[in-house]
Amino acid sequence: MFFSILAYTSGHTLAKLSILCLYIQVFHSTAMRKVFRVMLAAIAVNGVWLFVSGIINCVPVQAFWDTTVPAYCFPREPMWYCNAGVNILTDFALFLTPLVLLRPMRLPKRQKLGLYVVFALGFL
Repeated sequence: MFFSILAYTSGHTLAKLSILCLYIQVFHSTAMRKVFRVMLAAIAVNGVWLFVSGIINCVPVQAFWDTTVPAYCFPREPMWYCNAGVNILTDFALFLTPLVLLRPMRLPKRQKLGLYVVFALGFL
């Protein structure tokens, strides 16, 4: 469980960062590129926090899987809920931001719907 948490947070963060790098390359609006870069920095900082907090959740670390070891541990449920809330927030931001940019484009409805579907796949 300990290593799966580290692998999950690393993979999830890197996937979000790669989607944001794609958005920076695809969309040419200077203002939106700044928004994407701010999101990139925020998600990177959050990813580092998730990784580090996963490691130092309990001190000493072995107390994470061995409850008989006397240790100091962060309260698990509040930390998990907080981290999950931030992840959900960034997921929705990644989902909605490109859809807002696609809305004013003058394209046939079928093409616009196709673009919505392609960018919505990043939400899955």
